[in-house]
Amino acid sequence: MGLFLSIHFFRCKKYPRASFLGVAILGVSFELIIWLFKQSSPTAYFLSFGNIFLHGPFFLFFITSLYRKIPTLHYFMLSIWGVDVIYKIYWLLQPFQEQQLYLSSPAFSLYTQIFKITGYAMAITICLISWQQLNSYTQQNMRYPVWVKQLVKILLCLHIIWIMNDILKAVYPPNVLSVNMSIISATYILITLCWIGLSTLKNTFVIERKAEVIHPKTTEAYKALETFMEKHKAYKKNDLTLKWLSQELGIRYKTLTQAIREQEYKNFYTYINHLRLQEFKRLLTLEESKKLSLEGLAKQAGFGSKTTFYAFFKQEEGTTPKKYQRQMLLQRRAA
Repeated sequence: MGLFLSIHFFRCKKYPRASFLGVAILGVSFELIIWLFKQSSPTAYFLSFGNIFLHGPFFLFFITSLYRKIPTLHYFMLSIWGVDVIYKIYWLLQPFQEQQLYLSSPAFSLYTQIFKITGYAMAITICLISWQQLNSYTQQNMRYPVWVKQLVKILLCLHIIWIMNDILKAVYPPNVLSVNMSIISATYILITLCWIGLSTLKNTFVIERKAEVIHPKTTEAYKALETFMEKHKAYKKNDLTLKWLSQELGIRYKTLTQAIREQEYKNFYTYINHLRLQEFKRLLTLEESKKLSLEGLAKQAGFGSKTTFYAFFKQEEGTTPKKYQRQMLLQRRAA
């Protein structure tokens, strides 16, 4: 199931960020495979160490890439996983007897404890950061699939189960409770993978669909929307919603949503912010703009949040509003 979902996400050419989620799911699936084989092979349990340093960062990459560019420093989180992989390869290249001796040595025990503590700390931190980012998207009226936020909760609970399981193993000898915790953990992973599959297959945000033929009805709806926006400048309303526009235009909510998406906008808010950005750039050319700050002009254009304005401007123009203003002034002087 996990392999199928990972391959599916890797093939989403329309949404390259889905590949990050594919790697994360592949890492979680690997945990389930390790659990199935660790009873018969001690090396399987060894190879599971460090896997948390792979699926955790890639899940954060996916959350960040929904609306923002991934900071370069984020990629350094993978360096710990890289060190662990090199260490594993070195161990696998050793003779079989030396491998077995190392598995029972104090050095191996110390190594695993350090990596476990570091891994759990990183995983919980990543879950909390992801939760904060999703909350910031909500505050900025940036939409994302509901199941993504639920997935953060599930991953947090999953790591808490793993921590409890390791504590039980460390404090008490193997017993029914610790064995059941392992079974619960594996079952939880399997259910999570199935749930992700059902959630994403119903969601157009991650799954790539074939191009649809633009229906005349949606074309007319978009023309009506454009005319209304040009005449009434409705995008300047901070509390503007698609539901309100639907009522004003007398067009069904779903029809308007489809009409906007057919114009290659991700969603309604991307469309509205695009219009606000164009208005901001127009205001910037006026002589009166010198009396207001960039934030003041953005507010006049309809942006209700300074954070949303700066993030969207950088995303669309590839530069900051201040640098854009300077370039515009230089062009005026040169002319």
